[in-house]
Amino acid sequence: MARPLKPQEILKTFERWGVPHDQVPGWKTRSNTNGWSPTGVSGCMHHHTGDDASDGADRAVLVKGRPGLRGPLANFGVTDRGRVEIISAGAANHAGMGDPRVLKAVRHESYDRFPPATHMHQGSPGAVGGNGKFYGWEAYYGAGDDPTINALQYRALILSTAAVISALDAIDGPAVRWTGRSCIGHKEWTDHKIDPRKIDMSVDRADIQWCLDHGPAAARHWYETGERKAAAVALHA
Repeated sequence: MARPLKPQEILKTFERWGVPHDQVPGWKTRSNTNGWSPTGVSGCMHHHTGDDASDGADRAVLVKGRPGLRGPLANFGVTDRGRVEIISAGAANHAGMGDPRVLKAVRHESYDRFPPATHMHQGSPGAVGGNGKFYGWEAYYGAGDDPTINALQYRALILSTAAVISALDAIDGPAVRWTGRSCIGHKEWTDHKIDPRKIDMSVDRADIQWCLDHGPAAARHWYETGERKAAAVALHA
């Protein structure tokens, strides 16, 4: 576990990794009412919005919330154009309640391709809250006219997650190593969710790990071109 990133640390890691991003006004001080867990951040979580709304409409919901759930609803939004919108540096209402076995597996990275199958959800006896323990990404897709994440959008999701994981790893120090296993899908946290739709989370984690293993320059080259070349380090050094 690591302490939450400060706003300037989020910007610094995005700049280091070449994450294409936009700052949504107010993001540096935006937070839910409960804040981050006093024990620190345990991982990252991927979602999709599950609608055909415009990116602007999705952004507004993530910032302001929806009936029955106040914003912010994510830390980062990923647009159809492959850009990452920074919504909130503080904890966001994105994860809800989930399985403590999954939390333990992510915290210790003590699983192989998938964490233990979740059997809990909001209101389940023994479920634990995840909002203050995970950074949350919402990719803007998931309904009938926009059912699947596009390739550039997916690479932006992976690149930005690798950037955040690398920063959390640096904070934790050499005794603890953060890897792609620090990221799960919402569907792996609660059995009431299916997001992120049409993403195999074992592939998602492997792609994050490839970025972490090959570094910012190679990862940025992959984001831009879809090509994986270790030699890309020389191109972007």
